[in-house]
Amino acid sequence: YLPDLTADEVAASAWRGFRRGKRMVVPGLASKAAALLTWLVPTGLILPKVASVQKRKNDLCPCGSGKVFIRCCGMTRRFRREHGGGTGST
Repeated sequence: YLPDLTADEVAASAWRGFRRGKRMVVPGLASKAAALLTWLVPTGLILPKVASVQKRKNDLCPCGSGKVFIRCCGMTRRFRREHGGGTGST
């Protein structure tokens, strides 16, 4: 989608917002669009898209195998049962 912000860019944006007295800072165009969509679109329509985006991440599987999550456990019934994610929302 849109390019990710680096940690330094996010920190700089947060610092500028803090100095200006802002209570909340949303850095980056993609984050601002996502924040706006959460107000406009019902949660039931947003959650499946969020799940699909998160499944594409190359995070390691929490089972400790060292493999990428989606290739190891994914959101199999067994994984959801063992980790309390009955609806895939963990």
